[in-house]
Amino acid sequence: MHFSLLAVLFVAAAAPVDGLDLTWDAPATCPTAVDVRESIEGLVAAVHDPQATTVVAEVSAPEDDGWRLALRVESALVSSHRTLRAESCAELANATAMIAAIAIDPFATTANEPAEGGDPQTAPIEEPEPEPDPEPEPEPEPEPEPEPVRDTAPPTEGWSIGIGGGATWSSNVVGGLRLIAGWEHRRLALRFGSDVWLPRRYEDGDDTPRGVTVSHALGHLRVCYVPARGGLAAVMCAGARGGGTVGRAFGVAAPRTRVSLALAAFSSIGVRWSPSRNRPSVSLFLDVEPGVQLTRPHFHTTGRSAAFVGSFVSLSIIGGAAVQFGR
Repeated sequence: MHFSLLAVLFVAAAAPVDGLDLTWDAPATCPTAVDVRESIEGLVAAVHDPQATTVVAEVSAPEDDGWRLALRVESALVSSHRTLRAESCAELANATAMIAAIAIDPFATTANEPAEGGDPQTAPIEEPEPEPDPEPEPEPEPEPEPEPVRDTAPPTEGWSIGIGGGATWSSNVVGGLRLIAGWEHRRLALRFGSDVWLPRRYEDGDDTPRGVTVSHALGHLRVCYVPARGGLAAVMCAGARGGGTVGRAFGVAAPRTRVSLALAAFSSIGVRWSPSRNRPSVSLFLDVEPGVQLTRPHFHTTGRSAAFVGSFVSLSIIGGAAVQFGR
C-alpha cells in the first residue's frame, strides 16, 4: 500500500544518490525509509554532482488537525527546520522527498515532473507563522496608601483639675464655688474636691433683727462611670460628702459661732464636652446633683425655735471648666 507514491514521483529510472543521509521515523502505517529514499533518488536521478544532504524526518501519529511532520534538512545550499501537516502520512512522505530532492538538486522539480494524469505530488505544507509573543501585561499601578483612620475615641487615662460654680437648695437657695480634681481610667473615674457655699442670713422671725448666718465648707468623694463618644461624655456618679456647717449668731448681746457636722450621700448625672483630643485640653462640664442629708444642723439664738434647721434633701446644679491631662 505504500508503493503507490512511487508511481507518481518520477519517470526516469532511480539511481542511488551519493551523500544522502536520511533518517525517517514514522508509525508502521506510513511509507518506510526505503520508500522515501527511492522517491528522493527518482527525483534527482539525472544529477551528476549531488550535494551532500542530511534529512531528519519525524512523523507524529494523527491528531485532530491530521498528521504532523517535523523535518530538518541540512546541505551546502539549504538549512531548514519546519513543521508540516497533512491529511495522510503518504502526503508527508511525498513532501519529505520533494524537499530533500530540492536540497540536493534545486532543479529536481523540472527535471522529473510526473506524467500527465498521474496523482499530483503533495506540495510541502507551509509551516505556520509563529504566533507573536504576547504583549507584556502592564505593571499594575501601586495602590494608594490608605489614609490613616482618625481615632475619635477619647483618651483612656489621665487626670484633671477644675473649678465651677452654681447653686444648691437645702433650706434655701445658696450660691457657692467648687474645686475638683480627679483620675480617669478608660470609663471609670475617681473624683474628689471641696465646696464652699456663701453665707446666708436666717432670722428668728420676730421684729428684732436677730438670727444666724450660716455657711458650709464640705469635701466630697465620688466614683463615676464616664461613657464617651468623640468629645462628648456622660458623667454618672455616686458618692458622699462631709464637712462642717458654720453658724454665727447676730443681733444678740453675746454672739457666738458654732460648727455642726454635715454628712450627706448623693448621686449626680452630667455631661462633659472636650473640643479637642489633644492633651492638655480644656473641657466644660455641667452636673445635676441630688443628695440626702445624713445630719441636720440646728442653730438657735434664743431658747425659742431654731433660726436654722438643715433640710433632709438637697439639690445642686454646678457648671464649670476643667483642664484635662493624660493620654
